[in-house]
Amino acid sequence: MTAAQPTPTPMPPIDLDGYTGRHEHDHPLHRERGFAFFAPAPEGAAEDSGHRLEAARRDRLLFDLAAWHHDVAPTYVRARAAEDRAHEAVRVRDEDPTDERHDAAVRAVRAYACARSDLLVLLDRQPIPRGGESLYERYVPERTRIDPTTLTPEADLRRRVGLLP
Repeated sequence: MTAAQPTPTPMPPIDLDGYTGRHEHDHPLHRERGFAFFAPAPEGAAEDSGHRLEAARRDRLLFDLAAWHHDVAPTYVRARAAEDRAHEAVRVRDEDPTDERHDAAVRAVRAYACARSDLLVLLDRQPIPRGGESLYERYVPERTRIDPTTLTPEADLRRRVGLLP
């Protein structure tokens, strides 16, 4: 008898003003927009280079945010799925407190701790691009946003299975 596999957590999709985080889609779009931002102004048009430079800076930040999200999302999805499995194992152990269920819950909590740690290390090594936090919050819906603060603190689960006093 095999255990039922949990439903995989889908990778959070994003749309940052057209950027998706997929290089094959985003790179040509970024290049096309760059040519438009830095094209010479039409003759007789008022000089707007300050506005175009600001728009180009914002566009580059959106491009970088999409790439960051695409790089970090798989690790976040793994941590989220491990958290779900740990909560389920602890719930099952609470309903049927046998040694086998307790061992399964301990393994699930430890796996979650590893996945959460992997995410935090990745975010430390590859933080959100500087200045992109407000754009990320504006463009990415909360349910698909990468936010490690929404994960359950590992100490809470460890206490529930008796690994911490």
